[in-house]
Amino acid sequence: MPLVTVKQKFQITLPASIRKDIHIDVGDLMEASICEQGILLKPKMLTDRQSKVSKMTQILSAPVPDDAVAGMSDDEIMEEAITIVKDIRKNKSAKSSKS
Repeated sequence: MPLVTVKQKFQITLPASIRKDIHIDVGDLMEASICEQGILLKPKMLTDRQSKVSKMTQILSAPVPDDAVAGMSDDEIMEEAITIVKDIRKNKSAKSSKS
């Protein structure tokens, strides 16, 4: 089990294996709460929920060519979707830092 160290200003660094498993990146928000076993950190997003639901409904209702996901398991499709979202976030971040 990976260990973390509490540093100056009470900051901690999450081990890379954990960051990868829960798909978090620099700038992502985490909700902290105290539970029976210790401290629970949960990834969170601050968004306008209705606009996100509308956009997701629009995306999911668009036809997808069968050959785009042919032979892929649900887990593989989800991993591909996560990769695409991360790439989009990375590109947005790179563009905003150049401005």
